[in-house]
Amino acid sequence: MPLYNYVAITPEGQKRKGWDYAVDVADLEARLSREGLLLLRASRSRFKELSARIKRRDIITFAHDLSRALDAGVPLATALETLEEGWGGKQFTMVLRDLRRRIEAGDSFAKALSAHPKIFSNYMVGAVKAGETSGNLPYVLMNIAQTLERIEELESTVKHALIYPSFVLAALFVVIGIYLFFVVPRFVEALKSAEFPIPSYMQFAYDLSIALRARWYIFPAGILLLFVLVILVKKNPKAKLLKDKIVLRLPLLKRVTVKYYFARFASFMGLLLNAGLDMIRSLSVMQEVVGNSEIAQRISKVQYYVESGETLSDAMTEVGFDPLTLRMIKTGEMTGNLAEEFQKVAEFFYNDVDRLLKKLLAIFEPLVIIFIGIFVGGIVASLFSSLYNVLGKIH
Repeated sequence: MPLYNYVAITPEGQKRKGWDYAVDVADLEARLSREGLLLLRASRSRFKELSARIKRRDIITFAHDLSRALDAGVPLATALETLEEGWGGKQFTMVLRDLRRRIEAGDSFAKALSAHPKIFSNYMVGAVKAGETSGNLPYVLMNIAQTLERIEELESTVKHALIYPSFVLAALFVVIGIYLFFVVPRFVEALKSAEFPIPSYMQFAYDLSIALRARWYIFPAGILLLFVLVILVKKNPKAKLLKDKIVLRLPLLKRVTVKYYFARFASFMGLLLNAGLDMIRSLSVMQEVVGNSEIAQRISKVQYYVESGETLSDAMTEVGFDPLTLRMIKTGEMTGNLAEEFQKVAEFFYNDVDRLLKKLLAIFEPLVIIFIGIFVGGIVASLFSSLYNVLGKIH
């Protein structure tokens, strides 16, 4: 459904600007009229969806609060209206309004969510659909909120772990830039003007500085090229697959990335199976939300083997999942608690990723400090060595 920007007049005569979904301008006018607003002008928004402005925290809060309202016996449309009235952000308020209208028009909740595919993912739509069918929607929504919150905590840990290395690398590049673009040229030119010999290592640094200053456009061109490559990788399935394969094989980070994606897989599988989705449908949804093309291919093969009549544990064994996951899945198949076992696998991997990240940081931080010390010390030593040679020539 198209998104419109509009300007309307309230019953008190005040202007109100906003956004809303509507089939066309006439539909928008009718919707606003039912709310006591008179449409002045409207235009199609350049945004088809507000997904970029909707944060995961909004989805978590929405699922959590809606679950509590439904569990208390509040009808779905009324619960959505209550959330709409009390929500702080305009963008998600508009999404809530659209969901309520669709529910009041007779759509199922899953169908209403599926009208916003960039905001509500397939796994959430699938889980809600299963929850509606089983009559256990409040539990499913609470499970969705908890799963998303756990993933957000893990991703927050990863981001915080990357802040220090990123800061150090940025500082290193600044130091290198100052040394090559400002220190070396002035120092060498001073030596030349005094007709002193220039050490070979200082001459090399000077030549490099001159080359970089003459070709300064390489830096913005490189950044632009990197930006274009990122876009191409996102749009090209083969390039994305290659990138995802590299991510799973990065030295030092391999164990962290693999366990992170397995944690996502296990967590979402547990959620979908708990909601009442069948195994085949759950595996199909997982290929779209796991976040890594190579692991999605593995899940596709697992789905094929399961459709051919194999058990899930046997299918995962043939594809090459880790032994711990396989043992726990086999236990779940034997006890009939497969969804619960998936949640245990996810929790184990989440904790393992936290532990590995802390361990890597504990190793990385002193190594970075040592490296920076050696590099800066080398710069200082080269300058003092040159000065020492100059003083020696003077004497």
